[in-house]
Parts: sequence; C-alpha cells; structure tokens
Amino acid sequence: MLDLLPRDTVSADAELVLVRAVLHLESGRHRRALADVETGERLIHRLDGADRARAAAVAATVRLRLAQLGGDINGARHAGEAVLSSPALEVDDPLRAMALLGLGVCEYFTGRRAAAQEILREGLRIARTTGHDYLVTGFLSQLAVVLTAQDRPVEAVDAAQEAVALAQRRGWGATPQMAVTWHALGWAHFLWNRLDEADLYLDRAELAAPSGDAALLAVIHMVQGLVQSLRRNHDAALALLTTAERDLGDVIDRFVFRSYIQAEVVRLLVATGRLDEADRRLAAHRDGQPSVSLAVAEAELAWARGDAAAALVVVESAPGGTGSGFLDQHLQARVLSAVLTAELRRPDDADRILEEALDLALPGHYRQPFLQFGEARTLLEAHRGCPAHRRFVADLLGADDAPVTGAAGPGAEVLSDREVEVLGHLAAMLTAAEIGAEMFVSVNTVKTHLKSIYRKLGVSSRRQAVARGVELGIVRPGPGRM
Repeated sequence: MLDLLPRDTVSADAELVLVRAVLHLESGRHRRALADVETGERLIHRLDGADRARAAAVAATVRLRLAQLGGDINGARHAGEAVLSSPALEVDDPLRAMALLGLGVCEYFTGRRAAAQEILREGLRIARTTGHDYLVTGFLSQLAVVLTAQDRPVEAVDAAQEAVALAQRRGWGATPQMAVTWHALGWAHFLWNRLDEADLYLDRAELAAPSGDAALLAVIHMVQGLVQSLRRNHDAALALLTTAERDLGDVIDRFVFRSYIQAEVVRLLVATGRLDEADRRLAAHRDGQPSVSLAVAEAELAWARGDAAAALVVVESAPGGTGSGFLDQHLQARVLSAVLTAELRRPDDADRILEEALDLALPGHYRQPFLQFGEARTLLEAHRGCPAHRRFVADLLGADDAPVTGAAGPGAEVLSDREVEVLGHLAAMLTAAEIGAEMFVSVNTVKTHLKSIYRKLGVSSRRQAVARGVELGIVRPGPGRM
C-alpha cells in the first residue's frame, strides 16, 4: 500500500514514514528502519495532540527493538519505559504490549527471570484481549525461554507448542518471531538428551533468527555447541561456542549467559587436553563474580591435572540456590561432586549426593547433567535399586540418544533403502516422530535407523548426516519444512 503512494508523500508524513520504519524492522532492514524512525521523529512536531503522542510512542517502540538488536539492553529498557509512560496509550493498547515484549526480553537477558515472566504474562493478556496473534506468538515464544531458564522445561515446551500451532495456522513458521520458539524447544530437548530433536529445532532457530540479533544468535549457537559437546564432537562444539562468544561482542550490557558460554569453552579446552590454555582462560574470571558453570570448569581442570581433592573443594564451593535458574549447571556440579567423592573412596557420600541430584532432576526430566561425566555411569549402575529413581535411572543408563561412534562406511551403497528414505526425511527437517508418521513405523524404529545411518556414514549428528548424504549424492539439500 505504501508503494502505491508517491515516495515524497510518504517521506514527508510522520505517521507514514513510521509505518515504513516498522515494516523495514520486521523485514530485517535495520538501517532503513533507523533512518525512517529518525525522519519520523523530525516530522512529529507537525502532528497535533494525541496523534503526536501516539507517533512518538511508535518511534520509541522501533527504537526499543533496534537497541535490542544492537545489544544495547539499557537503551532498549529506556525506550520501552518511554512507551509505557505515553499519555496517548490506553492500558490495553497493542503498542503497550509491544513495549512489554521488549522489556520482558531485556529482563530475561539481564538475568531477572521472575520480572521477565511477570511482564510477559501481562503483555500476553493484552495481545490476547486485542486479538493480535502475531504478538501472541511473540509472548508465548519469550515465555518459553524464560520458563526453560526458570527450570520449568515441561511448561516451556507447552508454551512453545502453542506458539507453533498458532504460527503454523498463520504461515509464520519461518518468521523472526518464531526463532525464539525454536530455540526454546531446542534447549529443552537438549536438557532431556533428545539430541536429534534439539538439532532440528536449533537449525530452525538459526534460519529464522534476524541477522543482527546478537543476543539471540549467541544463545542459539551456545545450545548448538552444548549439543555437540554432549555428542563428544569437541571441535565442532568449540567452534560453535567461540561463535557465541563472538556474537556477544555486540552485546554491550550485562548478559546472563556470558559466564555459561565462557565456562563451556574452558571445559572443552580441558576435554581436548589444552590445560594451559584453559587455565589462562579461567584466570581472567577468578576475581570476578562466582558462577556455578565456572566452578565446574575450574574443578574439571584440577581433576584433569590429577588432583581430585582440590577439584572437589572447588566444586563444593560453587554458588548454591537451585531455585535461581539454570538447574542443569547446579546438577552438573552435584554429579561431578558425586564422581569426585567416589574417586576419593567415600562411596556412601557419593551415593547421597547422587540421590540429591536425581531428586532435583526428576520433576523436569533433566537427563543431560548425568551424561556429562562418563564416570557417573558406575554410580548410576549402583543406584539402580533405589525405588524412588528406578525408572529414571534405567532411562539414563539406556539413553536412546547416546553419542554414536564408528568408522565411516564406503558411502551410499552401505545404506539400505529404508535408511536412504530416513536420511531424506532428515534433510527435510522432520522430527523422529514426524518421520515415523511418514513411514508408518514407530519412533523407536526411526531411532534404530538413525543409529545405523550415523554408524555407516561415520557421523554423530543429524546435521553431519545430511551434509554427508548431500556430499555422497544420496539426498538433495532443501529449504526444510517450517
């Protein structure tokens, strides 16, 4: 509709040029959005009364999002507060909802999860009341990641699936708004050790994410790295986490995931034998604010150098407070503590610590913290008989998505027809359940085929299998199914 009007007419009208700024923003043309909002702000004085105040609120809303994309969290917060204080907006105005969405993101990325949830729920109420489905998907998406960070992955997946259902009805599966949803689903499935599903959702998140959203890209690359680390693909994991660190170079304010990413880089350096480099990395953080993730990394470094007692002292000194979010980190610390205690020949204490970790993990079905350390398997085997955890421990010991290793096969000829069919569905970005539905087989059968494919192709993830299949000419790359 704007293109039907003369360009000079649009550029001379504050309201029209601000509409164009919003369209540029939603289409990823951030420099054009900035230029238009600056033009609109210069023209606002031509408007009268309520129109002027509303146009100013629109401009502040665009400023809020641009500040977020630029990593300026405090700048985004100030812009959001300007919108909420506008006298031109009613309580249930959609512009207020947009500002609340931005402020909720700010609170989340700076670590104030409870405040983020409260803000997002109020905004979701407005979006539902006013019938703005696009905003509803945005709020559900952000709530999903906040709930995951609050150690409530089951509720998070419920919110994310509601967003997916709405987006699919409206054809919004590949929009930037949905990148957060796919990230939340990927993160939750990583916590549950469903690594193939995590790969799928994180790939979708990366495809949908706005190119300039440094904070979002950082957490997507972080979880992708965590998945590869759990698969023992250390080089791939380190490359992804290094990318996440580079993303954070554009985030100028406090960022809740920064120490998490830094610690995982150190852990990978330890795992690959680069102990001196890991030590140098940790040295830069030893005088800073303590974190559970950095304590685990420090303990693993001491352990790798042969000092289990020193490692135990470090991990036991990790900050407590499991109700503050990132339960996976606290669980990793407890599992490592149990492993080190057992190594120091205190089996009863080790079993007690492991039991505490299982109690904490069970409500949210956290699996990955128990798979971080190979030595934990012996402790879990000894814990099989505990009635309270029997099924959970059996599940952990028989995890379907355990890393698959093996030498590369000679190529396409080693795959059966059914395996080639499964590989084709992988390239179309279907989940294991969706592949089963397409092939009229169970999910367990699909997983059996996947393990065979990984072994024969010498790979250990969905992405690697598809890349190898493309290389061999077995499948053709496609845009995926959103």
